[in-house]
Amino acid sequence: MEKINDLATGSIPANVSTATLQQTARNYNSFGWNVLPQDYKMPLIKWEPWQETPQTEEFVKEMPWKSANAISIMTGVGYIRCLELDHVKVDYLIPGVLLNLGLPMDYKFVEKSGSGHGYHIWFYCDEYLEINSCRHDAEENQRELFEFVELKWKHCTCTITPSLHELGGKYAWLRGEPTCDDLLIVKLDSVLSVYKRLAAPTCEGKPAPYPDEILQKPAKEESAGEIDPKWEEAYSQFPLVKYLHEKCGGDLEATEDGQTRITGNGGLIVDEEGKRWKCFAQDIGGGVLDAIAWCEFDEPDHNALTTEQRKTMYAILSEKTGVSLEKPRKHIVTMQAAYVQRDQFLSQSVVTNSGKFVPGSIVWTRGDSLYKEPDEPIQWLVDGVLEMQSFDSIYGPAGHGKSFVTLELALKVLSGNPQTWLGKPISMKGDVVYIRYEGGRKRFKQRFKHLVESIKLTEEELTHFHAIEQPPTLEILLKNLNEVCALWKPVLIVVDSLYMSHDQEENSNTDMKALGRLLQSLMITYGSCVLVIHHTSKHVEDKPMHQDNFRGAAMQNLVEALMELRQDQQSPSERFWKWTKLRNGEDEDKKCEGGYFDPETFITVSTGETDEYSHLKGAAMKQGQEPTFNQYFQGDNKNGLPKTVLVKLIEDEGLTSPTHKRLSTSQAYKRIDNAIKDGRLFLNPATKLIVLLDRKAG
Repeated sequence: MEKINDLATGSIPANVSTATLQQTARNYNSFGWNVLPQDYKMPLIKWEPWQETPQTEEFVKEMPWKSANAISIMTGVGYIRCLELDHVKVDYLIPGVLLNLGLPMDYKFVEKSGSGHGYHIWFYCDEYLEINSCRHDAEENQRELFEFVELKWKHCTCTITPSLHELGGKYAWLRGEPTCDDLLIVKLDSVLSVYKRLAAPTCEGKPAPYPDEILQKPAKEESAGEIDPKWEEAYSQFPLVKYLHEKCGGDLEATEDGQTRITGNGGLIVDEEGKRWKCFAQDIGGGVLDAIAWCEFDEPDHNALTTEQRKTMYAILSEKTGVSLEKPRKHIVTMQAAYVQRDQFLSQSVVTNSGKFVPGSIVWTRGDSLYKEPDEPIQWLVDGVLEMQSFDSIYGPAGHGKSFVTLELALKVLSGNPQTWLGKPISMKGDVVYIRYEGGRKRFKQRFKHLVESIKLTEEELTHFHAIEQPPTLEILLKNLNEVCALWKPVLIVVDSLYMSHDQEENSNTDMKALGRLLQSLMITYGSCVLVIHHTSKHVEDKPMHQDNFRGAAMQNLVEALMELRQDQQSPSERFWKWTKLRNGEDEDKKCEGGYFDPETFITVSTGETDEYSHLKGAAMKQGQEPTFNQYFQGDNKNGLPKTVLVKLIEDEGLTSPTHKRLSTSQAYKRIDNAIKDGRLFLNPATKLIVLLDRKAG
């Protein structure tokens, strides 16, 4: 067990400048916290108005920092909480508290107070608790451990680093300067369990000196937001007794207290309103959703279901009640980034043979457990090509209409009416997060309004479209992006475009891999389809469509679906596109398709399968650079040529255009290989000669 003296030693006598206090306070405010300037522990402004109302950056900047030597945080705002222990006298206490809170031993948001013997453990928790704070002064036989413990939950001020203490010391982080991403979520049950253990006296028979009410969560957690009336209606109308009877069998009988018992199969009891049920045999409790989860998936907690299982559960609820439901919306921003980090840490944990939970280990899954896990079928956003929980890209040359078709998809996803996109049905509807880096606002607004009118979106449907324009880079935006995605649960997240969304080196596989994993984290966390708009490499207009045209090998390997989009050079209103990579798609979906951009509706109309080479030929002829091979198979060469001879002819003669630059040997080989791959040339396996495709039979 790590000792406290290994973490920090004594108080740190120091001064703190006005500039440091102000900048640090602004950093804390950027985390979503409310801050107060203090003269040691005395606030310099009224703190009551800021118990819940968020502060603006400008307001924080104008606070009287010149008169301050300390900062305090208002707990509760942004779900920030603090557990404070004072006069800690044993080395193992703080590490032990961290372990029981489910936090790592090197957790950064632990600070030592300016007195030199107190500790603050900061964490996130978005669960509801009735009280503002509670404190326990150590009993006589506890004072060899600490003097008091205090839980500051909401409406409380708590001093934070780099504040000065009136005894001359300075608050300091034990593990160096933390960032917002280092702050983790702790479950309320864990917090209360730790507080109870610290507050309970060691001598038997003595009542616990902590308020009983903190151990009881209210029936309705106010912080979770109000439930949609449609869901309340569905809960009240769901025929729970009948449903359980159908699923579990057994006979119905009335109990003395007015409830209904289903005898056999666990002895289910339902209350007189049909809203609550209990299974004594399995010690299961819950409501309508838990009942469906247990009967359909043998899972007593509906919150533990997979995304696909939840959709099935909602469908059953809708079917049995006749109430049309979407995924429930809770109007609250949870700190999802912190949840992800906490879950990543806890996922590296095992249960030992003694049954104890040991953080920091690696989990191995046995084959029998993996086999028993329920199947999770693919859920398509666009049938056959774009999946939910996937990372994908639309790419093509600049100015060919990538943003047009992507915005069209984003708005059609909002529509309650059946929609198709590029000839394929859209299967999933929901919220869209649109991160726009490129283009002027006037032009974007024009496209947006025109498409809205063409698709006939309602005002209510438009409330599910969330755009941010000219944002900072994705690395800086990530915290805010996680918060809004946790709130809106988007089915589609669009980044337009990848090139403008970062300041990394695009030729660096390391940088691009890191950026790709950042985007993948959104896909994994929220189950969304993350779609980025990207560019092709240079001079692809005369090349066939292939995933190698996508700019950047590292990013190309991470995405699951790639669609290349081109504009016909002879007919600017015509488009042709091809899914060059579909990790879970079918080959028939990889065919080149064509269509045209309708200037009246701003919608791209699909005309079905097309020959991509006719489009390429048109574009190349216009530039005088048609890569044809007919000229090389004349006279004595009609029956074919060895590959090396054809390479030499291409090198010496060039292509048909006299202005075309001479090709290198490697370029000539690549030109031939692509032509064979694309079907323009045929390599006879018997003779090893290359011929034109139309002479294959001969």
